[in-house]
This record gives sequence, structure tokens and C-alpha cells, in this order.
Amino acid sequence: MADPIKTDLAGRKEAAQKTFVMEEYEVIIDRRLPFGILLAAGAYGFVNSHIREENFPEIIFSQTGRRASVKLCGLYFNREVSIPEALESMKCNNLRPASMIELFALGIAHPELQEQFPIIAPGTIYTEPVNGLDLVPLLSIKDGVRALNLDFFA
Repeated sequence: MADPIKTDLAGRKEAAQKTFVMEEYEVIIDRRLPFGILLAAGAYGFVNSHIREENFPEIIFSQTGRRASVKLCGLYFNREVSIPEALESMKCNNLRPASMIELFALGIAHPELQEQFPIIAPGTIYTEPVNGLDLVPLLSIKDGVRALNLDFFA
């Protein structure tokens, strides 16, 4: 008799794999660059006012930091999905969500992508201090310009 838990997990993984297409993008992560330089290098026409160095302490400037070429995986779903649903698909495929510094690197290396579709980095969550809302960094188009914004974690 088949193990129902293993069968369920295998079925969920197979379903998750069928719901998206994966593309790889090569980027440079450079921890030697300060937050402001990374932000400016993106050349965004709009930047959400909450996107400031003190709100994203995980982006640490380090004179001895490393510069590394990495591959990021973009997941393209064939329908609208919630962030938790996308995270489940990632988990089933041994992937982890992108962080803010990886989103910066993607925006610098591939600025054309956000003109095609919004891109989130659910590996970094910002909790808005007044309302307590969880927000994730987002590359998109706002009022016709490239934007670095925050969106609801939903």
C-alpha cells in the first residue's frame, strides 16, 4: 500500500511544477556597495518613501564584503497567485524567495524585466510601523516609469 503522505507530497510537487515556467537570470551581488549606491544604480523613476537603509538592515555594506555572480530563478505563473501560494511552489521545488539585495541586483542587470511584469522579493518583508502591514519589495511600472515599491504580502 502506498504511503498517503508521500503520495500527497509527490502530487503537490507535480502540481506546483506544472503551474509555472522558470527562467534564470545572472546578476552580480556586490556587498561592498552601500544601500544608496545600489538604489541609485537601479535608476528608478519612483522609489517608495519607506525604502530606506534603516528599514532594510539585511543589506549590509561591508568593505571586506564579496562580489559574486549568481543566478536568480524567475517563476512565471500561468495564472494569478498569492505570495503564500508562490512560496509553496518554490518550497516544493527546492527554491528560496529572493531577498531585497537580489531584487536590487536584478533591477540593475535586467531593467527591462519589470516593464514586462511585476517582480517581488518575498524573502524580505517590511512591516509598516503605523498599520503593522507586511509588505514585500516590488519592481514594477508606476505612472509610466520604473518603480521600486512595496506591495502587500498577500
